[in-house]
Amino acid sequence: GSAEKFAEVVFKAYKKKKREITFPYWYKFLIIASKIFPNIYDSISLKTWKKD
Repeated sequence: GSAEKFAEVVFKAYKKKKREITFPYWYKFLIIASKIFPNIYDSISLKTWKKD
């Protein structure tokens, strides 16, 4: 399941002495998009999380 995969990712990052992990992997694309297009990302984010 997902918990086992997450534990595996954390363990591999620990062994490689990484300071950051991204899980699931496809979140990296969202992070890259937010850095390339910050205004578009912010407007979509605000619409998504807007509370009435």
